[in-house]
Amino acid sequence: MSQFKFRPHSSHVPVVPPGDEGDLELDDLGSIVGLTLPEAVRGSLSLNGLTTAEGLTLPTTVSRDLLLDWLTSAEGLTFPTRVGGRLFLRRLNSANGVTLPTHVGGDVRLDGLGSADGLTLPTSVGGDLDLDWLASAEGLRLPTNVGGDLLLDRLTSAEGLRLSASVGGCLSLDGLTSAMELTLPTTLDGGLSLNGLTSANNLVLPIRVGGCLSLDGLTSAAGLTLPSSIGADLFLDGLSSAAGLILPTRVGGDLYLNRLTSAKGLTLTISVGGGLSLNGLTSAEGLTLPTSVAGNLILDGLTSASGLKLPASAGGGLYLDGLTSAAGPILPTTVHGDLSLNGLTTAGGLILPTTVHGDLSLNGLTTAEGLTPADTRRRGPLARRDIGFESGFPDGCRRRSSRRPSGLRARGDAAGESGRRRLAQRSDLSVERDAAGHRGRRPVSRRPGLGGGADTSNEHRR
Repeated sequence: MSQFKFRPHSSHVPVVPPGDEGDLELDDLGSIVGLTLPEAVRGSLSLNGLTTAEGLTLPTTVSRDLLLDWLTSAEGLTFPTRVGGRLFLRRLNSANGVTLPTHVGGDVRLDGLGSADGLTLPTSVGGDLDLDWLASAEGLRLPTNVGGDLLLDRLTSAEGLRLSASVGGCLSLDGLTSAMELTLPTTLDGGLSLNGLTSANNLVLPIRVGGCLSLDGLTSAAGLTLPSSIGADLFLDGLSSAAGLILPTRVGGDLYLNRLTSAKGLTLTISVGGGLSLNGLTSAEGLTLPTSVAGNLILDGLTSASGLKLPASAGGGLYLDGLTSAAGPILPTTVHGDLSLNGLTTAGGLILPTTVHGDLSLNGLTTAEGLTPADTRRRGPLARRDIGFESGFPDGCRRRSSRRPSGLRARGDAAGESGRRRLAQRSDLSVERDAAGHRGRRPVSRRPGLGGGADTSNEHRR
């Protein structure tokens, strides 16, 4: 496929080849005087240098992307009926007189708009719809179908908001401080992010969420009814108490409850498809862990292992860096990710697993007395880079910093390997888009992913 690029050397007007089958890039063009575009562009059309649409006549067909990022106003501009790829108008600050294409196959970026007055959106958007700067839903008529994420994070009220019937990615409404007048779909194929809510009053969640569910702003579970099934991660990091909390019977991804300081009243989900993070717990009193955790199990806040019963096998990594004594915990016979016990200062009473498939970190130890290293197999036979010790060990062992997981999923999980939140993220946040890297945008969840194993990468928003 050919590509036509214009790079001006004087005041020349570009001569656009007729019937060009490739992309047409005119990003350095500051004026459209004398410019005649072809009727059809079979690739992408990029006019990112233009700040005004006055006198601009667009092609009737753009098969791929249409990029007009520097336009602040598009009043009077006639768009193609259909854009096969993405439509970017990121600096558009007024929607007056703007009628967008009926169908856009990719993402629509309008994250500079503060008001929807006069805006006519496509009826169908195949990718993400970014309206992150809208302060009010007044006059907003959303597409019937959004294939990717629907981003409305600046809305503080749901008054007048009528959501799309179908959202394939993440529905992100993190600016809402109240669920009053919020009507959510009965089911969501993708994820849902409502991190601005501090109370579950008036909140009616979908029965099923196919992606992630993020409610990190909630400080109490009073009145909260969670979906029966969540396809990906569940974020409840704002809860300091489990009182009234009824978790779904199934969480397909990671479960985050990092602010809980006590396990009192906590009944953990029967099935956790990813990892479990309970870093706020300082005591294992009343804690009953699932019989199996597929991803990383993180309990770094525990200072004592009294009463702690760990699963027989850890599907991901096991992190117990707060423990200062090895007395009490019976470690799994096999850990499929990393094992981190950096708080231990002595190996007395420590019985390590038979096999650790990731890194073994014991950076607090100052002596090797009583220590029998486990077989670490992630990179093959026992190797010095697989074990982290303090100084004073036999030759060949040296201190190394413990690798923290960038995710909670076990190794081999596509979503964990790519990292997430992204609402991820976000996210980010349909299951399919998580595995694919979420189109290079936010993981729903807006924090790094918690993929298990030792080596994962963090995807960041934009």
